[in-house]
Amino acid sequence: MNSSAHARDFAALQLCAAAAMVIAMAGAPWAAHAGSLSVRDGDGSRWEAIENPDDDADDYVLKRLDPQHKPDAKFGRMGLSEFSLGPDNDSPTSVRVDAATRHVWVSGSTLSGNRPQAVVFRFNPDGNTDARWGVLGKMQVAPSGLAIRPRDVLPLDDGSVLVAGEAPSGNELKAIVFHLKPDGSVDMQFGSGGVWVRPGGEQAVATSLGVAANGGVAVSVVVRGAKPEGEVWALTKAAPVRVATQALDDGVDEDDTRIEWVAERWGWNTGGGATVPVPSASLDPKPLPQTQPAAQTPSDPGNVAYNPFVESNRAEATAKPRDDDGGLPWVWIAVAGALALGLTALFFKRGGGTNATAPGRPRQNARR
Repeated sequence: MNSSAHARDFAALQLCAAAAMVIAMAGAPWAAHAGSLSVRDGDGSRWEAIENPDDDADDYVLKRLDPQHKPDAKFGRMGLSEFSLGPDNDSPTSVRVDAATRHVWVSGSTLSGNRPQAVVFRFNPDGNTDARWGVLGKMQVAPSGLAIRPRDVLPLDDGSVLVAGEAPSGNELKAIVFHLKPDGSVDMQFGSGGVWVRPGGEQAVATSLGVAANGGVAVSVVVRGAKPEGEVWALTKAAPVRVATQALDDGVDEDDTRIEWVAERWGWNTGGGATVPVPSASLDPKPLPQTQPAAQTPSDPGNVAYNPFVESNRAEATAKPRDDDGGLPWVWIAVAGALALGLTALFFKRGGGTNATAPGRPRQNARR
C-alpha cells in the first residue's frame, strides 16, 4: 500500500469518527428535564401526575406504572395515590423523583384570596404522602408574603427542596426561586428572606431547575420582551450568579424552555418529554475538574452555555490561545508526525526505491 492509500484511509477514519460523534450527540437522551408531569426510571417504569379519572373527583392522581406499563400494585392503592392542591387550583406543574431516596415531589399552586400560593407535596416510595414533611406531606407557602406560581421543583441530597417559578404582582412578573428545609419550612438564609428574585425590571419567569455533573444546581430564566432571552443562573449558598445568556427564537414557548447538563456544560431544550430521577444535588457543590477546552461564552449564539461551575472559564475563553491546540495534545501531534515520516520512508523504500544502492554493492547505471 503506497502513502496515498494510507492518506486516504486515514482521512476516511477521521470522517467515520466525526460521523459517529454527530450520531451519538443527536441520539443522546436529554437528562432530567423540568416542568414534566412524567418521570421515567431506568427500567422503563414511570411516575405520572394526571387528573383523577373519577367523575365526582376534583383532584389529581399520582400514578406508578411498572416496566410493562401496568399499575404497580405496591404503590398507593393499586398504583394510584390521590392528592389535592386546594379548593381552587391550577394543574400540577412538575413531578420529580429523588434517585437516592425514591421520594416523589409534586409542585403546583392554589388560590388564596385571589392570589396564587405555592403547593409542594412529598410522597414516600410506596405512594403515601410523607407525614414527616410539612403538614402530612404537603406544604402551602407564600415566602416573604409573595404570591408564587411554581414551575418546577428539585430535591436536594439533604432532604430539602428548591422551587422555581413566577411571582405575579400587578403588571409585573418576576422570576423567583425559594428553598424549603427538610422539614418543609422556608430557608430564611436563602436569597433575601428565603426568596431569590431575579434582579432587573424585565418581565421574567423561572422555568426549570437542573443538576450538573458535580451536583451543582442552576435555574433557567426566560426574560420576556420583543426579543426574549434565556438565562442560566447558578444557585449556591452564596448569591446566585448569571452564567449564560442566549437569545431565544420567536416561536419558543417559555413553558418548554428547559436546561440540562450535557457534555460538561448547560444546554437548552424545548422538546419536552419525561424527566429521569434526580441525581445527588446540593447548594454546596464540589468544583468540576478542568478537563475540557473552554466552552462557549454567554454571548455565543449556539445552543449551549459554558460551564458555570469553573470560575476561570470566562477568563480562559478570552485569554491567549491554549497550548494544547484546541484539545489536540502535542504528544499526539508528535505521534502523527512520526507516523507520516514512517509512511514516507516506506513509500520510498517499496514504491520509488529501484535505484537505491544496496550496502556493499556497486551502483548500477540507470540507463542501458
